[in-house]
Amino acid sequence: MVMSKYISLRGLDSKEKLRITAELAWKKFQLHLTLVDDDKQKYKYIDDQMYFVDIYGFLYDILPMHIIKRSESHDFHRFRRNKFAKRNRELLFILNGYKILNNEKYISTQQKVDVVDNDNYLNNVSISDLNRGVPVIFSSNNKYIIKNINTFLVKNDCKSELVSKKYCGTHVELKFKCNECGSVYKSTFANIKRRQSNNSDCSCLDCSYLNNTSYNITLANRNKDELEKMSGNIYLIKMFDKSISEEFYKIGITKNSLDERYNYNNMSNYKYEEILFYKTSMYNAIKIEKILKNELSIKSYIPNNKFGGYTECFIDIDVDNIKRIIKNNENN
Repeated sequence: MVMSKYISLRGLDSKEKLRITAELAWKKFQLHLTLVDDDKQKYKYIDDQMYFVDIYGFLYDILPMHIIKRSESHDFHRFRRNKFAKRNRELLFILNGYKILNNEKYISTQQKVDVVDNDNYLNNVSISDLNRGVPVIFSSNNKYIIKNINTFLVKNDCKSELVSKKYCGTHVELKFKCNECGSVYKSTFANIKRRQSNNSDCSCLDCSYLNNTSYNITLANRNKDELEKMSGNIYLIKMFDKSISEEFYKIGITKNSLDERYNYNNMSNYKYEEILFYKTSMYNAIKIEKILKNELSIKSYIPNNKFGGYTECFIDIDVDNIKRIIKNNENN
């Protein structure tokens, strides 16, 4: 459609005037605008104000003459020279997941305001920041970074609290206090988030180790006194999948019964048969499991369908030899 420099709306009734103006707005400026229905407004002249709403919910007060006469490079402003500017600014923050905390009468595009998101994380952002993309919550540029880290720790039950008062980056170590044992330890926030995303315990390493179901001998030696007070079980089971004639053995340790340890929903198609279940201290269980794995390393087996603990599987096991190893290392 070729636009003339001036299109007269004189003599047209209000509905026709609205239709033509909306059509011009769409074709000339490619604006997704809809006229606000208001029976109180009377549109008789080209310089009568009209109210529009776009697809995002932003409101505009526009003169028909501006739509018709102005150049194609002209854009209608959401946040200035608009009677709905304050309302539009608040809407912009809402659309980006923020609520403005301070009651500002006017917010310029560069002015930073305090906001809170739906997860109770704080930020200090401007309209320009939002136009460039949603600002990062855990950024050194966010003055509320320390509060946000503490919010993260509480929301994710990380069993720790932040001691450090200064944040220098996601890969710089911070001081945390373990709520389990009271010890102060160092960790990067990136590591805390990684452990949380992997559903791991985010307390100090020692407490995390005691609470987890995966173990290694190095940490076991560091926590020997505590682990000797804990009950543990070392087991040997035969696993099989009759549908593909697969059969092998698995060695492991657990604080629970085998039924609690092996939920069939997490075991692909495998069933199991208990061969040996030996009750001892957790420290002895970890130590003996390490010895057994070393002895059986040449008989290691990778199941066709992997599951948690699949690296602890073996074939052609001498059960009597397993029992001897356990007995010989019980009190060593």
